[in-house]
Amino acid sequence: MNRRIAALVPLTLAAAITLTACTTQPGQKVPGPNASQSAASGAPSTASTPPVSDTDESPQAAPTPHQDSEADAIEVADKLMTAYARPTLSATEWMNGVTPYLSQNGAAAYQGTDPSQIPVTEVTGKGTVQPAATAYALNVAVPTNKGTYIVALTRPGTSSPWLADRILVPGE
Repeated sequence: MNRRIAALVPLTLAAAITLTACTTQPGQKVPGPNASQSAASGAPSTASTPPVSDTDESPQAAPTPHQDSEADAIEVADKLMTAYARPTLSATEWMNGVTPYLSQNGAAAYQGTDPSQIPVTEVTGKGTVQPAATAYALNVAVPTNKGTYIVALTRPGTSSPWLADRILVPGE
């Protein structure tokens, strides 16, 4: 047993030295993903890596949605709530009605919903975007005959459509 341990010590020491050489020191720049490729070819790197500043202590504010984008979000929330507020449909018909307005997470969350348990039956007004909206996530308040529901919408990019992750029942 002592021979095995004695044999492993040099290997462990070599691994530690190798790993230490691979780490960066504070302030040391790390090349981007194409740095070795462009250095070898002599061509400039086309990788765009956002600059990192050690002195910037405040987080940057997320971009806010454009007015047209807010209108699109309201339209999706209103259509989703209209499709959602149909408790007389079969589960399959109901799911087929709401799915076009749901993200993957939203569709997974509402899969298996029994529409007969949904109390709302009518959208009574136009939705409104709630404060703290960003260009990638926002909440739309939609008035119904059973109170104001909040539809949480997201999108991965500003040219992507708004899709709902969750519908918050009044009082949640």
